[in-house]
Amino acid sequence: DVKVEPLHILEEDGLITSHWHAKGTHQKEINGMPATGKPVEYQGVTLYKLKDGKIVEYWAYLDTWSIEKQMGKKDV
Repeated sequence: DVKVEPLHILEEDGLITSHWHAKGTHQKEINGMPATGKPVEYQGVTLYKLKDGKIVEYWAYLDTWSIEKQMGKKDV
């Protein structure tokens, strides 16, 4: 049930950067943590490399610390 909302989108020299906010429910195991059923919100940044109008590479970075904290992980 993840919903992603773009916050900022920038384009320069064939690279598109998207800063986004996501929220949903922790329904499956993530990084060794069993599903909690808790709501989770986090942000991230995705970069897309374009060639001839198509995405040829992408990199995604998200706030895993925030996700693990919301799921109740004790050592974050």
